[in-house]
Amino acid sequence: MVVKEAPGELASCKGIRDNVSHAASMVLAIVNPAQIIKILGKNVIFKGPKIIKLVKKGVNAEKRHDMYHFGYYIGVALNKLIG
Repeated sequence: MVVKEAPGELASCKGIRDNVSHAASMVLAIVNPAQIIKILGKNVIFKGPKIIKLVKKGVNAEKRHDMYHFGYYIGVALNKLIG
């Protein structure tokens, strides 16, 4: 229910419109697990080294208690993984 309503409610916020739309489409794609596996597999193959570097940067930021950069790097890594 929330997944179907949230994109419409948040669409008025220009700063997050694309993020909400993308997240909603990914959540709705869970209905087809084979599609998710295909997307993740392709992205790991083609973007794997960059994803690993971003996760390492995030972990290093967390060790420094720099939560802003931890969230940033992990978020970018996840975006590359599911994007």
